[in-house]
Amino acid sequence: MPSPMLGEFMQIMARAHLVIKTLAASPEGLTPRQLGERVELPPTTLHRLLGELQHQGFVSRQMGGARCYLGPAALDVGLGALRPAVLASTGAVRAVTELADRFGERTILVEMRASRAVLAFGTGPEHWSGPYAGAKGIVPFRTAAAARVLLLDMEDVEVGRLLADQDPGPDGTVAFDSVQDLVQQLKVVRRRGFEIAHEEWGPESWEIAAPVRNGAGRVIAGLAVLTQRSRLPCRRANRIKAEAILTAHAIAVELGYGGPPPRSATVPAREAEQPPKTSRTLRPGPSVPGRQSAHPS
Repeated sequence: MPSPMLGEFMQIMARAHLVIKTLAASPEGLTPRQLGERVELPPTTLHRLLGELQHQGFVSRQMGGARCYLGPAALDVGLGALRPAVLASTGAVRAVTELADRFGERTILVEMRASRAVLAFGTGPEHWSGPYAGAKGIVPFRTAAAARVLLLDMEDVEVGRLLADQDPGPDGTVAFDSVQDLVQQLKVVRRRGFEIAHEEWGPESWEIAAPVRNGAGRVIAGLAVLTQRSRLPCRRANRIKAEAILTAHAIAVELGYGGPPPRSATVPAREAEQPPKTSRTLRPGPSVPGRQSAHPS
């Protein structure tokens, strides 16, 4: 970039940063006039800058009024940088542990790190090693509900780009034949607010996963319970599902999420006891030395 253009770009960045910092220090909000006086910018310059920052989500405007507030994108950046510390300092680990102890099932917390779903914390018996035995704790999006809920805020194009260059899983197992199939499933998950998966990591496996949102309303983690259908009469499935969703919401509230509580619902008997009939197929890939295949032939 030529020096004059670079200088102009850096000036715009500096102004945007000043506006964001000023709004962050004013939780009660500021009118454009008040904001202009504090940042010492001409009205026309401030108007253009606020329009772009609002478009990008860094500034929110009062509905029916003129006051400006710090937007969700700015909150997301700050909370994202502190994510491991935030989760560790809250009751997230304690809540996951209590959920695992309550039902005696494997319970995990998965986070997005560098475009990968990574196991942040797990406890309880491991009935299925499944995605939680992957190298470096990586949980594959295509074959784990806990990882898929991390994609709920992404546009379909973003999901496609994210999955284009990623391996299906540590042993090549594929739960979705294509990215398009996974994108269609995400629409179902967004509508009902949670994901239920069957036999993605071995016969008789069952998984319930719910998103954990931060103060900006963005999904930053997935909480999941993994068990076997043989251990899962319908009433128990409903209890596990309800408790998992409520636990994920409780963690989100502690992170500052102010959204509505999850809808109470039950798991239909067919979801609890039988895998759904969809276009998904489980195709075992080449086995990894020293590890038993997730799908015996």
